[in-house]
Amino acid sequence: TLQENDIIYLFTDGFYDQFGGPEGRKYKTLQLYSLLCSFGSEPLEKQKEILENTFKEWKGNRNQIDDVSFMGIKI
Repeated sequence: TLQENDIIYLFTDGFYDQFGGPEGRKYKTLQLYSLLCSFGSEPLEKQKEILENTFKEWKGNRNQIDDVSFMGIKI
């Protein structure tokens, strides 16, 4: 059951399939899940900023391999 202030995230696989980090590996879904849980109480605009910065830092100077779409809906 959804409750007030719950957040639903919809996203493509582009974020967690991106190669990066110190070993050039994929970001992975578990890492993304942990990231989302770590800032769930922040306003959506702040969450967007964190996601963008995290993706840029992870990707580094590697080519982006896929589109990245992300949507957060606060109830």
